Parts: sequence; C-alpha cells; structure tokens
Amino acid sequence: MTTVNVFNERQRADVNLSKSCEMPGNAAEDYNPYESLRFGLYAKEDILAPDGQVAVPANGLMEYVTVDANGHGAVKSDLPFGQLLSQRIGDGGGLCFRRN
Repeated sequence: MTTVNVFNERQRADVNLSKSCEMPGNAAEDYNPYESLRFGLYAKEDILAPDGQVAVPANGLMEYVTVDANGHGAVKSDLPFGQLLSQRIGDGGGLCFRRN
C-alpha cells in the first residue's frame, strides 16, 4: 500500500485599482483630485469558509482602498477567493458626486 499526502493550498487574489480624473483647466499647480478619494472593496456574494459557514456575507465591506497621486491603489490584505466589487465611498479634493 502506498500513502499519498495531498495539500490543497488556498487560492489568493491580488487586486489593483486604477482611477482616472480630469483636471479642471483652472486647477492650482498642487491640486490633487486623488488626495482623499477612497473606495470600499465588498464581497459580491457570500464567501464561505472551508467548513461551509459564511466567512464574509454578501455586500460585506472587506477593505478600504486609497489611491496614490497617480490614481493607483492596491488591496493590502490577504483576500479570500470570491467575487468582489468596488465602490467609491469618499470623494477626492474638489470632486463632487452627481445625484440624478
């Protein structure tokens, strides 16, 4: 008889975010529209633990993501595998949300 040991390593994800903004023509030289821009990274659906229990509920906030002066941001935590979505939750310097 032969014994085989199998280890199923957990899948991991890297998430990077890129945001582009138009610069107003009358913007000051040091104007940075990304300065206070924040995004929330959410679970799109329930993310299950290995035992089948819900580890992260659907629409559960997993992490805040900020962007640098070039509009690039990255998730820093070790994310579980699953479908994710991002949503802008904080506005940048001078940006405003249009509500129609």
